[in-house]
Amino acid sequence: PRSTLFPYTTLFRSGLQGRSGYVGQLTDQQVIANYTSRRITYLQGGSDTLDDELDMDCGAMLEGRNRLKRGTSFFAHMRNSYPNAPQNRVVVPSVGHDHYGLFDSPLARATLFGVAAAADRAVDLQAPSSG
Repeated sequence: PRSTLFPYTTLFRSGLQGRSGYVGQLTDQQVIANYTSRRITYLQGGSDTLDDELDMDCGAMLEGRNRLKRGTSFFAHMRNSYPNAPQNRVVVPSVGHDHYGLFDSPLARATLFGVAAAADRAVDLQAPSSG
C-alpha cells in the first residue's frame, strides 16, 4: 500500500507498479500467483546486520534497517499473506553478507542439496584425458 510518508513504495522494486519486460506483461494477480507457486528457499546470514552498500531509500527502510531484518520481515509477510506458498527460510548462524560463507555452510548444503556435505557428492566435470 502507498504510504503518505513514502509515496513511491508501490513502484517496482518495492511494489508492483511500473514493471517492464516479461513481468510488465502480466497482471498483478498473475505476478503474485506465479511467485507464490514457486518453490523458494530464502537463504540468509544470521549476522548480516551491517549496512555496507545497503539500499537506504524510503521503501527499503520500511522493510528493515539491515538485510537480516528485511529478510525476516519479508518472509513473515509471505507466511502471513500466502501461507500455502511452498517457500521456506534458512538462516545460517554466524555468517554475515558473505555468499561463500552461506553456500559453503553445512546448513545450506543440506538445505539446497539434501546432503550433509556437498563435497561428499562432488562430481568431476572435467573431461577425461585422452592420454
